[in-house]
Amino acid sequence: MMMKMFKTLREENELIMKLKGFCPGNKIPRGILMQGPEALKTGKNFLIRILLLFIFIYLIRILIGIFFFIFILFYFYLAYERYKNAKQLDSVNEKRTNMYNK
Repeated sequence: MMMKMFKTLREENELIMKLKGFCPGNKIPRGILMQGPEALKTGKNFLIRILLLFIFIYLIRILIGIFFFIFILFYFYLAYERYKNAKQLDSVNEKRTNMYNK
C-alpha cells in the first residue's frame, strides 16, 4: 500500500500540486494517494466541474446586475418622459393669466 502511494506521488507529482492548489488548506483529500492515479484524475475532473459551476454562477450574477441596471435606467427614462409630457400639458396653464391677480 505504501509503495502504491509513493509510486502515485512520483508519477503524478504535477497533478497532485494542482489539486492541492484547488483544495482548502492546500491539502488533498485523505486516501486519494492510496487509490492511485485514476482517483487523482477523477478528483481533478470533479474540481474543474465545480470551478466551472462557480464561474457560471458568477456570470449569471453579473448578467442579473446588468439587467437590473438597464431596468433602472429605463424606469428613469420613462419617468423623465412622463415629466416632459406633463410639463408640456401644463404649459397651457402657465400661459394663462390669473384672474385673481388683477
